[in-house]
Amino acid sequence: MWMKIQRMKTVIYSVTLLVAASSLMPIANAAEKLQTTLRVGAYFRAGHVPDGMVLAQGWVTYHGSHSGFRVWSDEQKAGNTPAVLLLSGQQDPRHHIQVRLEGEGWQPDTVSGRGAILRTAADNASFSVVVDGN
Repeated sequence: MWMKIQRMKTVIYSVTLLVAASSLMPIANAAEKLQTTLRVGAYFRAGHVPDGMVLAQGWVTYHGSHSGFRVWSDEQKAGNTPAVLLLSGQQDPRHHIQVRLEGEGWQPDTVSGRGAILRTAADNASFSVVVDGN
C-alpha cells in the first residue's frame, strides 16, 4: 500500500514531488513519521543546462516497517518514461525543463506510470533531480 505523505515545491520550477513509504503495518498503528527533504542547488544561471546536471537532492527517512519508497510528481510527465518530468517556470510558464528522478537502486515506477521506486527496508534513501537531455 502506498501512502501519499507530503508535497514539496522547488524554488526554481513549480514541481510538486510526493514521497511515500510502503508500509507493512496498518495505517492506524503507524506512529512513525516519514521525513522528507529536498535541497535545490543554488546559483543557477539562465541559458543552457547540460544533461545530467543535478538540480536538487532529496532524502527520505522512515523508521517504521516498510518495503520501499516512491517519489513522484503531479506535474506533467514527459513522454512514456515514468521518472521523467516536464517542469514549467514559476515566473514564465512558457519556460520548460525536462528532468528525471534518479539514484542508486531507484527504478522507474512502471506500475503506476509515475515517478521512481526504491525497494528497500532501509530507514533512509536519497535521490537526485537531474536535467534530462540538453
